[in-house]
Amino acid sequence: MTEVLQVEEGLHSNLGPSSADRWINCPGSVLLTKDLPDSPTRYAIEGTAAHTLSEWVRRDGKKAREYEGKIIRVSRGDLHSDVKVDEEMIDAVQEFVDRVGEQPGDELIEVRVDYSHYVPGGFGTLDSAKLNDGTCYITDFKYGQGVKKEAANNPQLLLYALGVYLDYGELYDIKDFALCISQPRLDHWDDWPITIEALLYWAENVARRGGHLAALPGAPTKAGEWCQFCRIKATCKTRMESVFAAVTGDFHDLDSAVANTEALSTTVPLMTNEEVAKALTAWPWIEKWGAALKTYAMQQIREGHAVGDFKIVAGRSARSWAKEEKEIVAALTAAGVKKEKLYTKPELISPAQAEIIGKPAFAPASEKTVAGPLVTLVNKGTGKPTLAPGSDPRQPLTSDATDSFEELED
Repeated sequence: MTEVLQVEEGLHSNLGPSSADRWINCPGSVLLTKDLPDSPTRYAIEGTAAHTLSEWVRRDGKKAREYEGKIIRVSRGDLHSDVKVDEEMIDAVQEFVDRVGEQPGDELIEVRVDYSHYVPGGFGTLDSAKLNDGTCYITDFKYGQGVKKEAANNPQLLLYALGVYLDYGELYDIKDFALCISQPRLDHWDDWPITIEALLYWAENVARRGGHLAALPGAPTKAGEWCQFCRIKATCKTRMESVFAAVTGDFHDLDSAVANTEALSTTVPLMTNEEVAKALTAWPWIEKWGAALKTYAMQQIREGHAVGDFKIVAGRSARSWAKEEKEIVAALTAAGVKKEKLYTKPELISPAQAEIIGKPAFAPASEKTVAGPLVTLVNKGTGKPTLAPGSDPRQPLTSDATDSFEELED
C-alpha cells in the first residue's frame, strides 16, 4: 500500500512575500480581495508538495529519492489533494537542496519571518536562509515552470531578507544579502546582491508605502503581471481597461473599445510592422485575461447566473472506432471500401478517413433522417465543456455535464 504523508497548509498574510509584487504595485487589490475565497490550482498544490518534500529532505538528512512513489496529501481546511512524488519532483527538489547545501552558514528551513515593523500584519515563511557574519544567503525554491523568475529587485526575496535582518540581525553581524532564485525545472538559478543600507531604504520607501496604501479603502489599482494570481483577475475593470488600451488606446467602456477597433479596420486596412509588434507584445497579456474571463463566466453559468446569452456547450471531440478491427474491416469492405485503402501503414484508417464511403453512412439519427448503417462502428466522445455565445447552434450542457471542467490556467 502506498504511504500517504500529510501536510497542512499554514496561515498566509494578506501582505505576504509571495503576493508582494501585487500589493506593492496594486495596493487597492488587498481590500478588494480580502474576503474572497482562494481556490488553489493544481500547480499551487504541486508546489506546496515539492516545498514540503524539500523541508523533509533537509531536516531529516535524507535524499529526495527516498520518498519516491509516496503520496503527499496537501490539506487546506476540509480540502485535500494528493500529489505523488515522481521522478520530476525528486530531481527538482534534490537540485534545490544540493545548491543551498553549498552555501555557507547556519540554515533556517521553512522558518516564519516577520516584517510588521514596516508592513503591519506582514509575515511569511521563507524556504532557506543561511546566516553568517557578513553575507547572508536567501534562496527561494520555485517549482513552477510557467514563468522564469529573476532575483534582482524581487520583492518576495527582499521581504524575506528584511524579516531575517529584523529577527536575526542582533545575533549575526550581517553586512549584506545574496538573494537567490532556484527554479530547477527551468534549469534556472539566479542571484543578486544587496547591502543592508539598500534593503532598509527599499523597506522604508517601497514596502512601507505599499502596506500603508493597502489598508486604505479606495486605494489605487494598477494592472500588470501581478494580476495572474489575483482573485478578481477576471472581473477587474482596471485590468480590462489596461488590456484593451494596449491595443486600441485609452477608452472608458467596452463599446468604445469595439468601436475603436472597427474604426481602425476601416480607415487603416493593413497593420504596419510596428503595429504588429505592439499587438504581439500585448497578446500574452490579452490571452491571460481572456482565460480568466472565460473561467469566471463558466463558473457563473454553472451556478445558475446568466452571463448575457452565453452558455456552456460540449467542445469538439475526436472520434474513435467502437468495434474490434475485424468487425470494422468486414463492415467497411461490405460497404465498398477496397482492402488496400483500409490501412495507412501500419494502422487501420481513422473514422474520418473511412468517410470516403460518404458521411451519411456514419451520421447519427436526427429529426429528419435515420442513422447511417455504419454509425455503430464509431464512438463520438463528449468534448470538454466550452463557452459559446447564444447564437451557437449547439445545445447547452446540463449543470451535471459541466461539473468536471478544469479552470483555464492564467
